[in-house]
Amino acid sequence: MKKFIFCTTLILATGLVWAGNDPVKKTSTGKQYKINMGTNELKEMNDGGFYLNIGLAIPSKQCYVPLGFSNTSSEHFKMGPNLEAGNMFRIVKLDDNAIGIRATWLSASYNAWSESKANMSYLQGSVLRIGPYFTYAISDEMAIDGFYQIGPTYVLNLDADTTISGRTDSGYLGVTHNVGACFRYKVFSFGFDVNFGSVKYVDKEEYKSFSDDLIHDFYKIRTSHFRLFAGFRF
Repeated sequence: MKKFIFCTTLILATGLVWAGNDPVKKTSTGKQYKINMGTNELKEMNDGGFYLNIGLAIPSKQCYVPLGFSNTSSEHFKMGPNLEAGNMFRIVKLDDNAIGIRATWLSASYNAWSESKANMSYLQGSVLRIGPYFTYAISDEMAIDGFYQIGPTYVLNLDADTTISGRTDSGYLGVTHNVGACFRYKVFSFGFDVNFGSVKYVDKEEYKSFSDDLIHDFYKIRTSHFRLFAGFRF
């Protein structure tokens, strides 16, 4: 049920963002390309726009491991799917280049760890990740974007129970960062980024009988992972 609600929300949010965005902007100067959207209007490579990316989240060895511990084995969470949707808003135009704000309205990834003794999976979602970006226009049809973002992140354990009271709705909340780059050819995008930070277990009161050191060791987990993605930017 949780998976169904999450997927439905993701689809609706993406649709709303697309409906409220004008994917084609008429310009008179700069490096431009045609968007085949039933119009002959032109768009600059350093313009802003709506993006939709599908990718692979590749966890580090320490991803989802509590801060007080270290994964020294060769096992770790496997790569999983990732989806994000957002907008780039150009603020300053520098000849063929630009500086602006990159806002990811919604992003989500799924990763699992399976072995003979345990099965665990995590769903990591984020709403409104925001930060600056810089665009370098290589030619009339190619550009490179570099970006940094920060935003709230919620991590939900879908299988194993990590609570002391025996509940199964265990989740973690915090602020994480990502930095990356993207190559664009017309409306097509190919890129990567690195996510880092940690999130806290939402109900710290469950650990109130523990010492402060144990609480710190257990109730924070890392979110570090590498992501590859491909998509469209209109």
